[in-house]
This record gives sequence, structure tokens and C-alpha cells, in this order.
Amino acid sequence: MLSIRLVSWMTIIVSCHTLPKLDFMEDKLKEYRFGKNYTSCSYINVNSPESRDISSWFIRENVCPAVVAGDFFNASGYLPKAEAAFIFVETYGQMGEIIRKMQNYSFWSGRAQNHFVICKPMNDTNFLRDLFGNIWKHHILNFVVIFVQNTLQVFSYNPFKKEIINLTRTPHYFPDKLKNFNGYQLKVSFFNDFPLTQKDNGDWSGRDYILLKAVTSMLKATFTIVEPPPTTNYMGVYKDMQSGKSDFCFISRFYGHDNGLEVEFSYPHERNGISLLMPVMHRKKTLFLVFHPFTWLLLVTGKIIISLTILLTDKNQQKSLSESVLYVFSCFLGYPYPRFHSKSLIIKFQILTFIVGSIILRTAFQCFLISYFIKSSPAHQINTIIQLQNSDVKIYMSQLLAPLIPKDYDLHKRFVYVTREERMVMLHENLNTSGAYGMTWTYANKYVKILNKGKRNILFCGMKEVLVPQYNSYIFKKHSPYLDKFSECLLRERQYMLAKSSDFGTRFKKSSLEEDQEVVLKLQHLQHIFFVLAIGLAASLLVFVVELMFFTFCVRIHVGP
Repeated sequence: MLSIRLVSWMTIIVSCHTLPKLDFMEDKLKEYRFGKNYTSCSYINVNSPESRDISSWFIRENVCPAVVAGDFFNASGYLPKAEAAFIFVETYGQMGEIIRKMQNYSFWSGRAQNHFVICKPMNDTNFLRDLFGNIWKHHILNFVVIFVQNTLQVFSYNPFKKEIINLTRTPHYFPDKLKNFNGYQLKVSFFNDFPLTQKDNGDWSGRDYILLKAVTSMLKATFTIVEPPPTTNYMGVYKDMQSGKSDFCFISRFYGHDNGLEVEFSYPHERNGISLLMPVMHRKKTLFLVFHPFTWLLLVTGKIIISLTILLTDKNQQKSLSESVLYVFSCFLGYPYPRFHSKSLIIKFQILTFIVGSIILRTAFQCFLISYFIKSSPAHQINTIIQLQNSDVKIYMSQLLAPLIPKDYDLHKRFVYVTREERMVMLHENLNTSGAYGMTWTYANKYVKILNKGKRNILFCGMKEVLVPQYNSYIFKKHSPYLDKFSECLLRERQYMLAKSSDFGTRFKKSSLEEDQEVVLKLQHLQHIFFVLAIGLAASLLVFVVELMFFTFCVRIHVGP
């Protein structure tokens, strides 16, 4: 059993024996100079005379400060990762077991600058390819191997070019190997994450897939998609990464509670949060609500007053009150008043005033009728947490997101827990508007566009105030060499798209009920108006036929047989 010992500014190497120095190895290794002054270093050695002696010499010569602390491997709590690690081995054959042990400790970072020092002289360099394959098998990319073969030798390996690099005469031992992947094929986990990422007829689409192609294009890499078993989603992704089937997952992950999982997360690339997809509660519109009730009252009162005035002032009037009201109503509809020229001046003045008012009312009614076919019905929208608390809206929530919502909101008693599959059925097949749907802001924003597309009345809207603000990131395998580079590329890409997320938490684009939209009359609008005119024409024709038949019937009665 190999025993690993460590010394750093927060860690320790335990050496209880004083051994004679190996003058030859020490003289040669003195030539090794790394060009960077590290702020923190780790020293890891195997319990052998050669490695202990050489590592002790490195500790003395290195500018990194060292603090000795006892009983390190039984320590608990967080230990910061060192900027560089010096790993001392007796022979290269021990490398695999040492790396496996190091990866179990929090101080280890495969992305740090790792210096593997072989403490025994080597006869040739034939062992390097097997050694590099073993190191790359553990996804360690940023490393050099130092050994002595008559002279000091420093080598590294670029797995993307499958090239052994001799750095002995180079001042910089750690070139950026991730700048160009040279077509290296990455294994990327993807699954159907509707509505953001979809697979149709074998072709992937969605924002994450587009972003993956953009980032891999920057790095000149290729990728192959690894799909987890159906319905397993992120848990299936975790298993694939642990088994080595996948390098990372590029389905944007809402950052929540993932403690205990052997994964790492990229830098946040997108703001997100827990939001609600709210059903829109429309108020019914009727033709009787065209005018205010007071306006209707004035209209009816005016008709009755004019009818009574005509009845009382016109001595030649032989009609009843109901007939006078009917004549005034026909005048309101735009028909001429019968025998208007024979009326007195005061009656003419009243009728003319009523006709002018009727023209205004008819014009307003026609404008309303046109807008009735164009605009959606008025709606009540819940936009804030306070409005939500004062309502009695039922909330369909997932088991994953519910624990993240603060108890102070007093909303948990309204939760009805549903799975992702049940939610899709409720929204797409049944179009269930009986309650709000808890989901991340990015999901809600996408659902608003999908569910309202082609609808005259908006069915769903997103609550403007998010319940829990958070962010999105991507999941990488623990100690992944790609994490920092992908985070850097994502940051560069997002610098040109920051304005796109400036509306986060304030409004849902192209779907807010308060957003002004240009209205253009389309054929379907004109079709509605044509139908109204056609129905009116048919009704007029029917009235004409009925009147003609009634007139003919009356003439026959008066004439007699």
C-alpha cells in the first residue's frame, strides 16, 4: 500500500526520517525551474527514501510558503485547492494508483499545474507513451513529467494531437492545449428537455444545442451526443458521467441543491429563477357593455321624453305611446322619422338633436364592433408575489423546486405536486387553465410563446416577479479538464448577448398583456365584418318579405272577395 504525504500552505508532508541526499539527482533537478511563482503549492510523495529526500529539497527551494500541520488526512471541512502540485514517485508504474488516491481529496485539482517528478534515473523515454496514456485516462491535461536521463528531461502530452511534447528547452512548461482541439471528439450528454431542447426525427434543436455548436466551433472540436435512458434526465446524466460514457452535460441546469454529487458546475452563464406560468383570467365582453349604464339610461330616457313630447304636442297624432317610442327607436337606428315635415318646430328640434346624438352613438358602436373582432378580451394578470398571496390560485409544482421556495411566502399549502410528464399533458393536450404552473423562468418564457401562438386570446402569461432568483450553469465531470475553458468561451459568447437578458424578471417578451402591439387588419378580421353585414342583409331581406306579405294580406282583407 502506497502512503501519500502532502505539504502546502494548508497541507502537510510528514517525514520522520532523515536520509542522505542523492547528489546526482539533486544536481540534475536543480536545473528544473518553473517560470511562475505560485501562491500555493502541494507536495505529494511516496514513502520511499528517494522521493522523501528530493521532495524535501524541493520544499526548501520553492518560494511557496509551507505550514506544517499534523494529522492532515483525518481533517474535516473545506481545504482550498493549490495552484500547483508536485507529485514525487519512485517509478512511473506507481502513477495510476497515486492519481486515484489523490482524486479522493478536496485539495486535489486536475486543472492545476501538475508536476510529476520521477525520483529514479531513467534509461530511455520508451515508457512515456504508456505513462501519458495512464495520466490522460484520469483526465489530467495540464501536467509535465520531470525525470533524469543523464540530463534533466521535461515532457508533456497533447491528447488532441496525440503528440508527445519535449519541453526541456522551453521556458514555458504549460502551453494552452485547449486552444485547439484539432477535431477531438467530445462525449456530450443530451436529453429531450422540452420546450428548450428537442429531438425531432433524429435532429437536435434548441438554444443549448446551438450554444454547444458555437463553443465547440471556437475550440475546433467535434462532439457526439450521449443520451441517458428515457425519463431519467439529469440522474441518468450523472450515471453516464460517473461511468465514463460522457464528459459533460450541455443541458442548461437550474442551480439548486446538488450536494453529494461527484460533479462540478461551469460559471453561471444565464440568469434564471423559479417563476409561475399563470393562466389568464379573461373578463367576458358583451354588446350591452359597449356604453356605460348611465349612457344607456340617458338614451332610454331621451326616447321616452321625445315620444311623450310628440304625443302631447302633436294634435294630429293618432298613434299610441308605444308606436311613438318605436318610431323614435327606428330613428336611432338611422331610419327617417315618418311625416317629419308636418311636425311642429319644437318636435323637429328634438328629433334633429336626437338624430345627431344617434349618429355619434352608432359610430362609437361600429368602432367597438370592429375592435371586438381584433383585440383580445380584457384580462386580469397576477404579476407580483403579493398579488399571488392575496389570490386563491392553485399551483402545480414539481418536487424538485418546491423546497427552494421560502416558507415565508405561505404558498406551500396550495401546491399540487406533478411530474414533468404530467405537466406536459396538462399544458399541451388538455390545455388545463385551472391553476398556475411552477417552473423556471426560462421554461415559463418559452411556454408563453408556444401556448399562445395563433390564439386570439392570450391563455397564459408569466408572472413578472420571480419567486426565487437563481442562475443556470452546465454540469461537468469532477476534475474535468474542459470546465475552465468552456466557462471562458461561454463568458466570451455571452458578452455579445447581455442585452438579451436585460428584461429578466421584468417582463415576458412578446407576451405581456401590457405590451403595445401594432394592429393590422387581416382577412379574418374583414371576414367577421362581412359575416355581420351578410347577416344584417339577410335579416333586412327577411323583414322586407314579411312586410310585403303582411301588406298583401292587409290589402286582401280590405278589398274583400
